[in-house]
Amino acid sequence: MSTTLGSVVKALGGVLLGDESAVITRLAPLGSALSTEIAFVAQARYVNQITSTRAGALIVPVELQAVASERGACIVTDDPYLYFARLTQWWRLQHAPHGQ
Repeated sequence: MSTTLGSVVKALGGVLLGDESAVITRLAPLGSALSTEIAFVAQARYVNQITSTRAGALIVPVELQAVASERGACIVTDDPYLYFARLTQWWRLQHAPHGQ
């Protein structure tokens, strides 16, 4: 099952820079994320990984939005750790088999 970036931002907030119809199929770690997956970067010390990741979208803090938006879609939020935690819970509910 897949989800669009627009539906994530509609449910959880944040500022989307990029295509709201972009499809995300999975949540993933930054280092191994693929083009249909979303990952997060919370600290500036990981800025080099922003340009090298293959993630389709990133969740980033305000101070990293310029470099993140240059490479592709991103969701800007005050606390990427908290956002990703909330996304994980929301994702589980959205993608749970019916009846669970």
